[in-house]
Parts: sequence; structure tokens; C-alpha cells
Amino acid sequence: MSFISSNIEQIVNILGSVVLIVCAVLVFMKRDWQNNDIRLFARGFFGVALLGDTYWALYTLVFGVNPQYFYGAELAWLAEEIFLLLLVIELYSKEGLEAIHPGAWVIPAIIALLTGWFIIESGDPVFNVLMGFAMAGIALFACSGLFRAKKDAQKGIKRHTRLYFAATAFVVLEYAMWSVSIVNRSSDITNPYYLLSILMYVSLLLIASAVRKLDVTPALGGDDA
Repeated sequence: MSFISSNIEQIVNILGSVVLIVCAVLVFMKRDWQNNDIRLFARGFFGVALLGDTYWALYTLVFGVNPQYFYGAELAWLAEEIFLLLLVIELYSKEGLEAIHPGAWVIPAIIALLTGWFIIESGDPVFNVLMGFAMAGIALFACSGLFRAKKDAQKGIKRHTRLYFAATAFVVLEYAMWSVSIVNRSSDITNPYYLLSILMYVSLLLIASAVRKLDVTPALGGDDA
């Protein structure tokens, strides 16, 4: 137990890389896609995420500390969120250009508040604002799809609810992790940050599973993934 406690960050980082390898393999092995854009966005999301997390995991494993300069990882993470945003928008638009559900603005509003807090704490406005826009966009379209699913089913529109749920969980868990990392900087195993990290990787598995189940037919009247 003492080994796990003293090496919890490295263990979680390695676990994350393993999960992302599995996710990337699952998504890159998929052959049937609705269109080339969805294939590009899905593969781009997991491919870039794997690169960023692997860099971080290898650095902490070799040197025993987090990278002092991690612009490479930050750029990878930002690209990762942009790919997921584009994927969610593409799916949402294929389902039909319905208006955004008013309730879907709740999480983006919370993200805006947290972004301000993160800027104050980190002094890094550029990255936090860019990440905030991307993550707020993911949450906006994903939540709108979830809120509209039941009503739109009556119109023959089947929403990709599994993917939207997983994407929303991913956004919520990411911001929960970042918030905890500010208020609790301990590296002890009792830090909730590590549990949230594991749950975040579970959400990535859920996204990969939902992507695998995307049908080749358009979502409008097609199979709900």
C-alpha cells in the first residue's frame, strides 16, 4: 500500500496511457463511418490525447516530477478538445439543425466562472480561455443533445445520447480535476484528484465505445449510438 501511495501519480498516469492506447486502437480499427469528417475528428481526438498523456506519463516516470515546461502537452490537450468539439458539432448537425436547448447553457456558464478562477490562480489567460471555449462548446452541444433526445425522438430524430453523455461526463470530470488540483496540491493517495482522474479515463472509454457504435447511416432516423 505504501508503494501505491508514494507512486500514485505515476500509476494513474500510466493507467491513463494504457486506457488511451486501448481507446485509440478501438477507434482506429473502426472501418465504417458516417463520413470522413467524423472519422478524422474521432481519430484525431484519441490520437492527440494519447500523444499528450504519454509524454506526461513518460516524463513523470523517468524524472519523478511533473514537466517544468509542458507546452507540448498543453497544445496536445487543446487539440484534443477541439477534435472532440468538432466531432460533437458534426454529429449534432447531422441529426438536424435544431435549436440549442436552454438548459444546455448551465455547464458552459459554470465553465466561464471556473475559467476566471483558473486564470487568477495560474496567471495563464490564453490557455485557460482557449480550453474554456472548447470545453464549453462540447458541453453545450452534448447537453443540448441529451435534453432534446426525448422530444426529438417524436420527430424521428435519434440523438447520439451515449456519446453525448460520455462527452459531458468527460468535461465535468476534467473541470472537477482541475478545481481539486488548485485547492488540494498534496500527492497523497487520499487526494480526490486521483479518483477523478481514473473516472475521467473511464469517460474516455465510454466515448470510444460510443464512437465504435456510430452507425454508417445518418443519425436522422438511424441507429442511436
